[in-house]
Amino acid sequence: LDDEQKKMHDAYKKCMYCKTQLPDEGKNRVIDHDHITGKFRGAMHSSCNLKLRIDPETIKIPVLLCNGSGYDFHHLMQEIAKVTDKKIVPIANNSEQYITFSVGQLQFIDSLKFSLPGLAKMAENLRDEKKGQTKTPEQLAKCFPIMSKFISPNLLSLLTRKGIFPYQWLNSKTKFNETQLPSRKDFNSDLDGYNYCEHGCENKECKHEKIYTISQKDYDFAWT
Repeated sequence: LDDEQKKMHDAYKKCMYCKTQLPDEGKNRVIDHDHITGKFRGAMHSSCNLKLRIDPETIKIPVLLCNGSGYDFHHLMQEIAKVTDKKIVPIANNSEQYITFSVGQLQFIDSLKFSLPGLAKMAENLRDEKKGQTKTPEQLAKCFPIMSKFISPNLLSLLTRKGIFPYQWLNSKTKFNETQLPSRKDFNSDLDGYNYCEHGCENKECKHEKIYTISQKDYDFAWT
């Protein structure tokens, strides 16, 4: 503990857990810390502190990866085997695809296997926005209270939506040498079709000829 945390610990008169009186010193007064992050939380009775202990055999820490079974899990399992002797316990669809696997207290889960909507729809649901409305940074901070503790509210709008990427344009490794964002037309996709005109209309139902897959608003977002 640093000096400030020691002062905070000494100032506690009641247990953070049971709210009853704490002794000024002795074995029944202990420093409580977050059992995952290690951060100091306060003072507790020794018995109360033990009740909050995370048992690695019964309590798992979920690690969610979208489409993990299709990509990330293959690389993770190869590398994890090099750095730990702990047993890797998989639940597999087949010999190549794993729905989930656990290593010690960590439970790796393919979130795509447990959710039907696409990533963009899930992000939209999390933002809790009505059609045509956009939440302010302050409102987003209320929707994502934990994330907002570590990330500036002004960045939440970027981190809580699906990114824009020119998948069809990226057809060669030489494209990685590009130093600036490709044009809006390069974001066109045969899969998603053409939805927007060149006249700045944000409505897909406009009468102009459609030549872009993404809106100008989404293209501007890609620049961020």
